Amino acid sequence: EPTQEPTVDKNEEGSEEEEDDEEDYTDTFSFDVHFCLSKGRCAYTFEEVSPCDGGFQATISMENSDKTGTDTFTAKEIAEIQKYFEEEEAAELAGNCFCTVESQPEHALQELKLLAEKGTSRTPPTREELTERTCQAFAKLEEPDFETNMTGGDKWRFFISLFNMEVFENDQVSAAWVKQVAERVKEISDGKVTVTSVPLGEFPEDRGVNSVRDIRLKVTDGDKSLFVEILPATNGWYAVRK
Repeated sequence: EPTQEPTVDKNEEGSEEEEDDEEDYTDTFSFDVHFCLSKGRCAYTFEEVSPCDGGFQATISMENSDKTGTDTFTAKEIAEIQKYFEEEEAAELAGNCFCTVESQPEHALQELKLLAEKGTSRTPPTREELTERTCQAFAKLEEPDFETNMTGGDKWRFFISLFNMEVFENDQVSAAWVKQVAERVKEISDGKVTVTSVPLGEFPEDRGVNSVRDIRLKVTDGDKSLFVEILPATNGWYAVRK
C-alpha cells in the first residue's frame, strides 16, 4: 500500500488543498497531532533531539505503546524536518507528534529521512515499479534494490501484496506474479536467464520455514544460480547464491 497519496496538482492551489486535507486528517485523532507524515493511524512523538557526532540523534516514541526508536540525522535533515513542524531549533522538535502508516519506529524514522530528502510530494515505489526492479536485477543474477525511496514498511507491504493472504494453498496472486517475473526476466535477458519455482525440499538452505504459502525461486543462467525465498512477513526476503 502506498504510504503517501500522490501529489497530482503541483500548483499553489493544489498544495493548499492538500495541506488543508492533511490538517483535517490530523484532527481525526483524539490527541494533538502536529504533522501528517503519511495517512495512517500510527502516531509518534519526538522525545528528544540532541546533538551528536555527525549531526543529531532523534528519539521517537509511539503513542499508546511502549515502542521507541532512535536514529542519527544530519544537521541538514533535521533543518528540513523542523520546517514541517515550524520549529526554530532542533531541540524544539521534542514534544511534536506526527502520524504515519508505519507501525514500527525504525520505519517511521526512515520515513522522516525521506521527508527531509524529498519533501511531502514523495510517493513510494508502486508494486509495478518494484516488480520491474526485481526483474531487472534477476536478469543480471543480482538482488533487487529495496532501499531507494523506501522504508522497511514499504518493503514489507510489497511482499504482502504478492500473496492472497486469505488462502494457504493454490495462491493465484503469487502464481501470477511469479509467471509475470519469469516472462519479464526472460525478455530482458534475451532468454539467457530463467526463473522457476522451487519446492521447499529443493531449496538449498533449510531455515525451518514450512509454510506452503511462500514464494521460492531459482534464478539461473545455467551456470550460476540465485535462490530466493519471499515470505509475507517482515523478514520477507532471503537469497542465497549457488
